[in-house]
Amino acid sequence: MKKIFAITFATVLFFSGCANVDQGRIQKNNVNSNISELTTAEQNYVTSVQEIFTTIIEEMNNITSELNKATNAPSLYRNDEWKSDIEEGFKMADKMAEQLEKLEEMNHVPSSFRSEHNVALDTIILIVDAGKKIIDGINEINPRTIREGASIIQDSIDFIHNVNNKLVQE
Repeated sequence: MKKIFAITFATVLFFSGCANVDQGRIQKNNVNSNISELTTAEQNYVTSVQEIFTTIIEEMNNITSELNKATNAPSLYRNDEWKSDIEEGFKMADKMAEQLEKLEEMNHVPSSFRSEHNVALDTIILIVDAGKKIIDGINEINPRTIREGASIIQDSIDFIHNVNNKLVQE
């Protein structure tokens, strides 16, 4: 029971920051004011990347919500369906990384955004890896592992917002 309490406490502590992540912070509106300054390829790229970012942030918010539910009902940590829901959220992040890679494979990354693209891809891969760490922590009922994964995700979300800000300011 102490482990369940510890994991619940760790979840609340470290994902409370993620719960404050607002998908509205992806500044789509700023693109509209700068859109005429971008080439069509750049406009298409920015739109695609922002859709990916929004999906990832939505998934991280969903995961945060699920982990917060476990705060009130620690028995969820032993519920396979609940664990599966968390895993699915991280699988979605993996799919978003694949979409970013496809943009590169199809030469749809404008040279002006190459650096931001690489940072975005690396960041999403970090989220996927952190998700694996969190799942391991849940399975092992190990609050330290969950904290480490949660910290990486929080930092990664900050990187996503920084990349997005650079994209809309170009």
